Amino acid sequence: MAAHFGFIAVSVGEILRAQTLRRVASDKKWELIAKIIANGELAPSETTVEELKQQFIKHPKAKGFVVDGFPRDIGQAFLCEEQVGSPDVVVFLACSSQQLRQRLKGRAQEQGRLDDNPHAIERRLETFKQNAQLIGKYYQEKGTLVRFDADGEEDEIFAAISSCIQQRLQPERKRILDLPLQSFFSPCQDSPKEEQRKEQPDPHLQKASVSGQPPRTLI
Repeated sequence: MAAHFGFIAVSVGEILRAQTLRRVASDKKWELIAKIIANGELAPSETTVEELKQQFIKHPKAKGFVVDGFPRDIGQAFLCEEQVGSPDVVVFLACSSQQLRQRLKGRAQEQGRLDDNPHAIERRLETFKQNAQLIGKYYQEKGTLVRFDADGEEDEIFAAISSCIQQRLQPERKRILDLPLQSFFSPCQDSPKEEQRKEQPDPHLQKASVSGQPPRTLI
């Protein structure tokens, strides 16, 4: 997605994992964060937002950023707006718990990530359930939230998101940290979908849908 728009991709989870590997042996703070992440818990908001901010600072000439896996709770959203700025678009991906577990197990086999162990996966799903509705409502009220069904084929999901982002991004650039940027955050890549939830039409999603029908939605 970042390459498609000429933006820089930032994975908050990858940044935190890289920092723990590099600093865990000499820094007690990161030793604690490593244990928190391995247990499926959220890293401290202050640390998470600071690491994200540093990525923006490192790329002063960036056309924009795609920030993956952020925010994970409403506190991260508030702190980011206070210290960094507001995203132009927030992409909310809804995925069934069964599909999500299968994908995470496959990722664990391929990448060997410590935080993809069964206990951590279930803990992350539970954390998401506790935070997703509030995050979704917050960005929905700001008019920046777009939602997609992530249970489908990867190519179809990519096409739908790309179409919507193209329409939603404004020609003028937004200033974050005194840098001219456009950005969009993905708060819930690992989101489970509520069962038996009725589909509701959404004008933003109708524009983004490949088939012309609104994708299923989740808050």
